[in-house]
Amino acid sequence: SLEKCTGDPARRTGNEYLADMMIRQNVETFKEKKIHKVITACPHCFNSLKNEYKEYGIELEVYHHSEYINRLISDKKISVKALVSDSDEKYTYHDSCYLGRYNKIYDAPREIIGSFTSNYEEMEKNKSKALCCGAGGGRLWMQETEGTMVSHKR
Repeated sequence: SLEKCTGDPARRTGNEYLADMMIRQNVETFKEKKIHKVITACPHCFNSLKNEYKEYGIELEVYHHSEYINRLISDKKISVKALVSDSDEKYTYHDSCYLGRYNKIYDAPREIIGSFTSNYEEMEKNKSKALCCGAGGGRLWMQETEGTMVSHKR
């Protein structure tokens, strides 16, 4: 496949050589294929493509999938089936650091949730004050002991 990882995990865990190699391969592919727009589901990939690939001589129009889907809903290009509103189930959204704090995307995910339920409830710590999941610094791959897991604290 021509599509490679954005290099973000390598960069965040200190392997600049690998990150540089992956980014250069992607930039070469984007230029060869004349790719200027990218939609990604990963907040880390979004941040890398939007903000860091410029250092490698490419400006991309990058969308997080929540922005893209929200626009499709708003433009009535897709419709969303509402959930049963009398359900006691509550829905919430965790703001990731790279999508929220670093790129100020807070509304699109909430608007999508609001399109199918009125049972949305904000987390106590949300938007710019949301708790970090720990994955950005490589904690995703670390063995943690019971009681110290970031997800338990969150």
